[in-house]
Amino acid sequence: MAIHRLSHARNTPRIAFVTPNGGSGKTTATVLFASELVEREHEGVILDLPPNQSLAAWGAQGAG
Repeated sequence: MAIHRLSHARNTPRIAFVTPNGGSGKTTATVLFASELVEREHEGVILDLPPNQSLAAWGAQGAG
């Protein structure tokens, strides 16, 4: 439901962390930025598009 609502918002900001270099901190920056938004009670969606999908692997490990 939240994804549907976000995708139809008129002025939804889109923020991309992009660089061709591996190991530059894109995943870390994304997680820290998203964590800050959650702390401020905002909603959002994270898309992990690189072939190695390191963010998806990190999320699959669960908390702890």
